[in-house]
Amino acid sequence: MGVSRDVAMSDVEVTVAKGPTEARALGESFDVAVFDLDLPDPSGVELAEELLSAARIGRAVFFTGPSWQPVLRRAARMGAVVEKDQGPAALWAELGR
Repeated sequence: MGVSRDVAMSDVEVTVAKGPTEARALGESFDVAVFDLDLPDPSGVELAEELLSAARIGRAVFFTGPSWQPVLRRAARMGAVVEKDQGPAALWAELGR
């Protein structure tokens, strides 16, 4: 709820993909993409790797809950990891960097 409200009140342009299939189907490139690590097949980390290697996104940010440590380390090698319990303000701060 907090992130959706903040997006609606901001001046950034946001495109939402409801899953990996939709994300792949978007025909454009983006400055930044926000992923949840717990996406279904493929995982958020795998989708981020795919989109980064295809130059479809400039950088990846992971907004996620508790996760398995090896997955968190893998995500952190690709981009910033913001835990959901830090709240939307932490996500916005990361996106503003």
